[in-house]
Amino acid sequence: GDGRRAALVAQFGGTDETEKAVARALEWLKRHQGKDGLWSLTGRYKDGARQENRLAATAMALLALQGAGQTTTSGTYKVVVAKAWEALRRSQLDDGQFDVRPAMPEQQGMYAHAQATIAACELAGMTGDETWRSVAQKAVAFAVESQAEDGGWRYQPRVPNGDTSMTGWFMMALKSAEMAKLDVPPETFKRVDSFLDSVAFENGQRYGYFKYSD
Repeated sequence: GDGRRAALVAQFGGTDETEKAVARALEWLKRHQGKDGLWSLTGRYKDGARQENRLAATAMALLALQGAGQTTTSGTYKVVVAKAWEALRRSQLDDGQFDVRPAMPEQQGMYAHAQATIAACELAGMTGDETWRSVAQKAVAFAVESQAEDGGWRYQPRVPNGDTSMTGWFMMALKSAEMAKLDVPPETFKRVDSFLDSVAFENGQRYGYFKYSD
């Protein structure tokens, strides 16, 4: 809520200038939202990405907007947020995966789903709306089903020998789900523990990118 956000901004060093910067950034996001409600990495920017990933771009834009307290029903940019979420809701497959076209590079799909799941869980927690709780729960279900037996995640669902980068994003998504009081099987977290143990070295002081063969 606005009151809580204002208190946190003040507590952690925010100023009128930083809030003005946030406001300008949110206005930039509004201007660059596509007519279909989504954002682009390549876009109309001089320094845009070389590869397109509209799901990741939209997830990151929504995380920024929602981080500023904007939801589908409240805030200056509620229409922007609602338009984006309606587009993502329509793109969600029966198994919970977000399927935004055109297709993104294969190695980016799972990253983007994890990012969108974090945003979905945040929206579910912020609004309590059953429509968005359903979208988020389906996205979480896909994340859970995509976890490999060794507890990690990789570029494709259930592929063994996961990496800490991908697994980190999915762990953030699952913790966001937990905070929003969505269903996450306890066994999923136990498997993450097992995966992290498998990539730890120097008695757990450091963690590798993935498990190296002996």
